[in-house]
Amino acid sequence: DGTARAAEVATSPPELLIGFIGCGIIGMGVVRTLLDAGIEASQLLISTRSTGSAQLRELSLRGAWVGFDNRKVAGSAHVLVFATLPSQLLEATREAQETITRRTLALSLVGGVPSTKLRSMLMTPHAIQLRANSERIRAALGMQTSAHGVPETGAAEAGQASLSEPLDSSTLASLAARALAA
Repeated sequence: DGTARAAEVATSPPELLIGFIGCGIIGMGVVRTLLDAGIEASQLLISTRSTGSAQLRELSLRGAWVGFDNRKVAGSAHVLVFATLPSQLLEATREAQETITRRTLALSLVGGVPSTKLRSMLMTPHAIQLRANSERIRAALGMQTSAHGVPETGAAEAGQASLSEPLDSSTLASLAARALAA
């Protein structure tokens, strides 16, 4: 009956929303990993300056929110992933800090910023710096390192990057549950 259904809805946990601030090669690799792990496109909120790419248009058609509004994404996501260029991180964290909640888990894929600095920038205790395996990403992108250590682009598609250990839905759900319980 309707009463039982209403009670079930009232006690079910909210749908996990995963926000991305920045979604270039690395960010898109994480998005693809999450989709492959069973996360629905409708659970993704993506704020990026380059909203017109074919991959992002496809995600939008599948139900993801795609635009350029860091505050909106930070205020709505349970898990917030920073995948910006290092030069854009300070501005992105300033904007996110205005709307992020104390229950949001922030993950940064931006190199060179330790977790303690990220927590300070966002003014939240739930911030973690993640490291991507750059050699594996280069291989997935078809990039080879020249004799001078400069990456050379190969024929593989740019959207196929992956992390050294993929972020799957159960790992994200576990991390988010710990942040939400705090």
